[in-house]
Amino acid sequence: MSIVANDGKGGSVTGSLYLTVSKPNEAPVAVKVVPPILTDEGEDISLDVSINFADPEMDQLSFSIDGLPRESGMTFSQRGQVD
Repeated sequence: MSIVANDGKGGSVTGSLYLTVSKPNEAPVAVKVVPPILTDEGEDISLDVSINFADPEMDQLSFSIDGLPRESGMTFSQRGQVD
């Protein structure tokens, strides 16, 4: 990259900036499949899905879920806990 510094009176100088990204961020990976759950209506369940995912740089992961029916009464935490 080139950087130009101007003094506002016609003088300028150009310098260079070299930037190397040594290790780009790697995306989290699924380490195993989340197993299907079969339960009877009205039965409580608890499942920690965070054990199914890992980050190559050991960064802390947060989780979200799509498709959880509101009327189910189930909750899902950013830590990966389904209750």
